[in-house]
Amino acid sequence: MANGLWRRNNKGTESFVYITNGYYRRINKLEEEEEMPNLITFDGNKEDISMLLLLAERYALGRRTYIVGWVYDVIKANIGLLTNKDKQVMIRDIEQAISRGDTGDVCDEAYWKALLEKLMRG
Repeated sequence: MANGLWRRNNKGTESFVYITNGYYRRINKLEEEEEMPNLITFDGNKEDISMLLLLAERYALGRRTYIVGWVYDVIKANIGLLTNKDKQVMIRDIEQAISRGDTGDVCDEAYWKALLEKLMRG
């Protein structure tokens, strides 16, 4: 089998993801193969992706727009790509924003509290 990694989606379904001919492909537990045209290759390492997730968190924290929910969804889906250092920085950022009352609107604060809980658990 090609080099790749096992991924679990937000519904708990596992699949094996690998690249062939420049396209991401996914094989689910039933060994059915499907092309994943919406995924891209990234010329970087885990630390680079972790840093980008941290920058997204810092950009969105305190804003009162749709970006808060979007950043929450992206970080939640990719929490395993965060380095321990960046995870600790996010925890500190969110805790400080909550204590200052600077998380945005009430709906935004709910996202940040949920993300904080997920970051602290794993």
